[in-house]
Amino acid sequence: MNFVNKIYELAEQIDYHHKMLNHRAAWLLLSTVAVWSLSDNHPIPAIVASILIMGFYAVIITNDLKAKYGDKLIADGWKIHIKKAIKMLEAEILEGCEESEQQKLLDLLEEKCHSRIKFKNFLKHRPFLIAYVFWAWMFYENLIAFLRYIK
Repeated sequence: MNFVNKIYELAEQIDYHHKMLNHRAAWLLLSTVAVWSLSDNHPIPAIVASILIMGFYAVIITNDLKAKYGDKLIADGWKIHIKKAIKMLEAEILEGCEESEQQKLLDLLEEKCHSRIKFKNFLKHRPFLIAYVFWAWMFYENLIAFLRYIK
């Protein structure tokens, strides 16, 4: 098996996943602001809408990944998360390679894949991070409004 190609394919998919998170962040932020305006007057629809927003966002990102990679998709976010895909590839390397090659391939996996999902690199994805923080804040506010409504 050509593990170097698998590592580069997974790294490319991780990069594309992060790119799509940022690309769709404006949509998430706009829909968050729209639902936030409902929270005081209509708390039940606001809670439902905020849950649907995150569900739609996840489906849209997954569809973008599937559209680009099709059957070659390694980590889709639903069945196989990125961390699980990295661990699966690491296990394949440990099982299918000689000891002389293993460390070199594991170092390449660390450099190309593990390093891309660390928190310090996540800060590069500020548009998504900002949109997600606003969504979480909106969800919290809607939850508080809902709890006041049912009292």
